[in-house]
Amino acid sequence: MGRKIWFFVAPLISLSVLIGGVLFIIFKEGEKSQSVSASHVGKKIPAVLLMNSSGKHENIFETIETNAQANRKSILVFWATWCEPCLRELPLIKKNLERSEAEKITYYFINYDEGNLEVVQKEVKAWLIAQGLDQFPNYLDLKQDFSVALNIFALPFSIGIDVDQKIKWVKLGELDFSKKFIFDQSN
Repeated sequence: MGRKIWFFVAPLISLSVLIGGVLFIIFKEGEKSQSVSASHVGKKIPAVLLMNSSGKHENIFETIETNAQANRKSILVFWATWCEPCLRELPLIKKNLERSEAEKITYYFINYDEGNLEVVQKEVKAWLIAQGLDQFPNYLDLKQDFSVALNIFALPFSIGIDVDQKIKWVKLGELDFSKKFIFDQSN
């Protein structure tokens, strides 16, 4: 009888070890992504070309620089149409727009969806219009060049850039609008 039990138990133990190993790797990669991104705090964002909502390539660094010259802070919000927390967060930005304006914050939506350019553009544009969010500057990072340069591998992810054009904080997860100042997202 002992051999019969072992016949069933051995595969279960092997499967448990395999699943545990995979979960360990996933969680460690998430920690690595968060800590590496935090290493960008105090630095300027890399100069990367992103496609804007008009279909033109734009240097995001120059856009942030222009915004800073107008004495405005920037929050880059990385999101995707398949990311449920992202889809909850973006309408909250619109809801808190008056507070954001008082703090002189400009939001830049960086879409992380992959796929056919025309399909992604159409999906992103339709979703933003349906939510009334199409007035915000939005960009496509189809090849994830910008996200990879900043070591972003999980969503939603936000980056706060102060008027000195340097990254002040990075945040994995939804923005916290319960804080007294929206720009104060550091933990």
